[in-house]
Amino acid sequence: MQNNKVDKIADEQGIFICPAVKQVKQLRSEIASLKNMLAKLPPNRTAMIDNADLMMQYHISRTTASEWRANGLGYIKIGKKIYYEHDWIEAYLQKHKHRGF
Repeated sequence: MQNNKVDKIADEQGIFICPAVKQVKQLRSEIASLKNMLAKLPPNRTAMIDNADLMMQYHISRTTASEWRANGLGYIKIGKKIYYEHDWIEAYLQKHKHRGF
């Protein structure tokens, strides 16, 4: 016969809560901490995207991304992952922009 009682744990104030509620509270605390850390980053810090994001955002193939790199698009390779700064992408696109007639 199973016991239908929920295991309870007392929190810091002595209030009894189930383990899942305690985990949710911990996660909320960690998220708040991460938000605070992100808020302290310098505002001019350039975000980087990986190769998959580049292909998705600019609707290009893996081959086109490789050609862009071969033609001067700056990138950083860490292991097998390739990363780009938004500024590098914008500079590359401006350099290769063609004006109409």
